[in-house]
Amino acid sequence: MYPWLSKTLYYAVQTFTGMKLYARLKKLGETQWYAREDLKELQWQKLKKLLQHANKHVSYYQKKFKNLGLSPDDINGPEDFRKLPFLTKDDIRNNLSDLKALNIKHFIADCTSGTTGTPLTFFKERSTSGYFLAAKYRGHRWHNINIGDKEVKFWGLPIDQRPKWREHIKDFILSRTRFVAFDISRETLRQHFKACQRIRPKYMYGYSSALYRFARYLKEEGIDATRLNLKGVISTSEILYDFERKLIEHVFRCRMINEYGACEAGVMAFECPEGKMHITVENVYLEILKEDGQPAQRGELGEIVVTELNNFAMPFIRYKIGDLATYVDEEERCGCGRGLPLIGEIVGRALDTAITPAGKMLHAHVFNYIIRSAISHGADIKEFKIIQKDKHKLLIRVVASKKLKEEYRNYITTQIKNLMGENIKIDFEEVESIPLEKHGKFRFFVSEIPALRKDEESG
Repeated sequence: MYPWLSKTLYYAVQTFTGMKLYARLKKLGETQWYAREDLKELQWQKLKKLLQHANKHVSYYQKKFKNLGLSPDDINGPEDFRKLPFLTKDDIRNNLSDLKALNIKHFIADCTSGTTGTPLTFFKERSTSGYFLAAKYRGHRWHNINIGDKEVKFWGLPIDQRPKWREHIKDFILSRTRFVAFDISRETLRQHFKACQRIRPKYMYGYSSALYRFARYLKEEGIDATRLNLKGVISTSEILYDFERKLIEHVFRCRMINEYGACEAGVMAFECPEGKMHITVENVYLEILKEDGQPAQRGELGEIVVTELNNFAMPFIRYKIGDLATYVDEEERCGCGRGLPLIGEIVGRALDTAITPAGKMLHAHVFNYIIRSAISHGADIKEFKIIQKDKHKLLIRVVASKKLKEEYRNYITTQIKNLMGENIKIDFEEVESIPLEKHGKFRFFVSEIPALRKDEESG
């Protein structure tokens, strides 16, 4: 389908269904150039409006404000806002009916992928999806990728027939070819590349781990992927690691672009051509908080807490999304000229935590650095997964072209013991493949420690 026709049809469908994508996207195209102070004012006014609505129409928040002895009029700055309690996934599951606004009759149900446990059901207005899509497509435009450009998408597909056909129709309208991310056999990947040669997509979009595995297959087979002449590869829904970015950019010889979002809040940040991640402040209010609940300072790692500003059917206020990121000073500017503030490196889920025999907690991201260091020293590791059985035992599963040499096992063991202490027992298990999690995602660390599993399964 011609891109202009695809775009026209898609806008028409979105307008008919009440999402008003064209208007939302046009507005975001304007606000991205606002001065930082004007954006902060816009964001704060939307936040105040949401708080007033929640206190008036949402039973859950009415009780919270009453118990705190506060009203939305008392919230006049970030410090006041931090007096409000966090919203967790367990809070949502246990109070689902009380979280729905009483004055909104028409809403749609949605749910998270449930990669780490039970999927989370929530509700939103149909128009909310228009804001989510507008943030996504604004980010695409930054890289000269537009609605209707031919796309290859590494993603899942609903099992039930009605939503499956709905996705097929959207794929057709958007000139989008979907590769189901669950099947990563070499024959399937070979067929994917043949399809790409036929389709000639302008860009690829999908889970970072699926895109990485596809790129790695092409490199191993010596296939020249540069002839696809891609404009870009966009990663979403998973943390994008440096080693994934480097390989994908090397194989396709195009820009790797990071999109950070979640089902509950839409696209929260998007990478610009300068390589910086800009926060979608028109749609979300993000906090990056230390363990004591206070704001992280420049360069500090903290937990992301999000307030989505457009979903009045079921407000997410101070929602613990479960990810960690580095705080960037709000006064820091980007060379691209946009007024949108920045967020630093997004390193993974707050639940991806290892515990040493002494009880110290470590973010599992450190294992990624250790394994990558071993690879840089010559270890032939294609994939790995680390499973913490208990405080004293780690199992490292590796996929390698040939048997992993003892020197590399010793190197990895030494580095981990330097962090976790001599009392940690480390076993290696070489396997032919490592299966994906549900919904086609990949996790390189899993804790089987009961206390953490309980937290994780609630997320």
